[in-house]
Amino acid sequence: APATAGTCSVTASQAGDAAYLPATSAPASISVTSGDDTTPPVITPNPLGSSTTIFTGPLPVTLSSNEPNTTVFYTMNGGTPTTLSPSCTAPCSLTITRSTLLQYRGRDAAGNVSAPAFQIYQIYAVDLVMTQVSKTATTVKRGLTFVVTNTARNKGTLGTATTFKTSFYLSADKIITTADIKLTGDRVIVGLAAKAYTTSAGTTVTVPVGTPAGVYYVGACTDSGKVVVESSEGNNCRNAGSSSITGSSTITVTL
Repeated sequence: APATAGTCSVTASQAGDAAYLPATSAPASISVTSGDDTTPPVITPNPLGSSTTIFTGPLPVTLSSNEPNTTVFYTMNGGTPTTLSPSCTAPCSLTITRSTLLQYRGRDAAGNVSAPAFQIYQIYAVDLVMTQVSKTATTVKRGLTFVVTNTARNKGTLGTATTFKTSFYLSADKIITTADIKLTGDRVIVGLAAKAYTTSAGTTVTVPVGTPAGVYYVGACTDSGKVVVESSEGNNCRNAGSSSITGSSTITVTL
């Protein structure tokens, strides 16, 4: 019959030989264990999170297991992970860009699922955006100036932005980028705390003398020099409405 898990006692005997050794016997205990794996895996993150330590993002976090072929299920939205949650095969790396509650659990090759565990990651996160871009000028000759009123904000929850500048542009479409026609004249901001706004200020800009005639949008990009490390680099620009350059010497700005 097949053995079952547990401990049993047996007696081991040895036949004697009068010429050499007498017959002997001795009791012994033998442990019989089941071949089935019933222990869930242990998932270890690196680095460990902390409610007091502040990391610089983006932060790579590696999830490892003490067993091979372990699937790790995880969430970063506050929900408890299940076997339907996003997953990866340990060891695997996740990138954390903002303060996050990372929850995770593992399932090994035998199907054992560990209890949920969690780590708190506080990320130094600066995120600069334009909240206001406007102008009142209606006609400006090329080579001359007009005023753009502007406000920027640090949407980040942790960390103060170092000194940066806001620059102003003319674009053929509503999507403002630093590749558009740059107007001469920048606004310099010396530091901006988390969740804070700059003052609303008017910046005097000059239309380049070589600007072709056509229809443009006036816009602004904060941190145009990309000197501040941000959690998002794709939301720095905003437009202020359409503008038209007509004729060879004037720019007519219309909303």
